[in-house]
Amino acid sequence: MVPRRYRDWPHNCTFLAVDHLKKESCKPKRASGLFHQASALAHRPNMLNIIQMIRLDYLSCILTVLATVLIGKKLWQGWVVAALNSAVVCVIGVRTAQFGFVPANLLCIALYTSNLVNWRPKKQDR
Repeated sequence: MVPRRYRDWPHNCTFLAVDHLKKESCKPKRASGLFHQASALAHRPNMLNIIQMIRLDYLSCILTVLATVLIGKKLWQGWVVAALNSAVVCVIGVRTAQFGFVPANLLCIALYTSNLVNWRPKKQDR
């Protein structure tokens, strides 16, 4: 017959290889009050958690369409939206470790800034 300690092995958390060790409890230990406070702060919604919850790929898709429509209507606000979209793509590139997106989109932001300056209505001198 198999000894009891070997039959109940997954449930009693004993170390079978070392008989002299005492039985370890499977019940989780109660965390200190400080840990509970830190845990509560970590789960409180803040701006960083909200940003991480947003699907950046969908946001980029919406910004791309909006920028294309605005630029197609020859509105300078389209360049601002396009620059925001490039910043979102930079964040996506960093999060997914596709770092080639970062310099390409930084260059796009520079181009959008140049276009924004040139497209803005010029003030007429009187």
